[in-house]
Amino acid sequence: MKKALLFFLMITTQGVLLCSAQSDKNLFAEESISAVRKGSFTGDAFYGFPNFYTLLSDNLIFTYGPQAISTKKIGFGPIGGRVEYLLSHKFGFGLEVAYLYSRVEQTFKSEDNDSVIYRRSLIRSKLGFVPTFNYHFSKNSLFDFYVTGGVGIKYSKTVLEGVSDNYHLTFIIPIAWRLAFGARFFPTPHLGFGMNMGIGQGGIINFSASYKF
Repeated sequence: MKKALLFFLMITTQGVLLCSAQSDKNLFAEESISAVRKGSFTGDAFYGFPNFYTLLSDNLIFTYGPQAISTKKIGFGPIGGRVEYLLSHKFGFGLEVAYLYSRVEQTFKSEDNDSVIYRRSLIRSKLGFVPTFNYHFSKNSLFDFYVTGGVGIKYSKTVLEGVSDNYHLTFIIPIAWRLAFGARFFPTPHLGFGMNMGIGQGGIINFSASYKF
């Protein structure tokens, strides 16, 4: 009886060890064909579209009073970067930073005196920091597909200025967030490019130069 029990324990232990080794082997094989791997870092420098502040500012703010005789728009972004550390070949933790700027200036003639010209300007800027949690689901050494999401903070400022009426408004909104799907292509071991499509900071879509190490 003791010999049989000892034999059973030996067989069971050997089976567990074999299963564990096979599981580790499968995990390593799955990780070896992934574009990103546990313990590695990835980084993206991106530029996104559109800048809604620039597109919609004159329509949302300057719809009252006399009709503008000219409109000038200046804006860029969202522009930014993201970094990520791979906790495994599927899960990663990162940080995304994005900035955008917009200025819309309109010129008017006075309703009382056509010779009097005045201007109104709307200036908007936003800087956001969003910690992200990412899930990578591709099994390809060249392509990295992932979903990302996170909530963070931002500094958002809106200034409305007028030469004739001289008023100034500032609003600060502290919440920034991002929910998106992303894809990267690495034609070389370290350098690649990608895209990220979603909602929140960073634009509906942004394109990036990517680096992994």
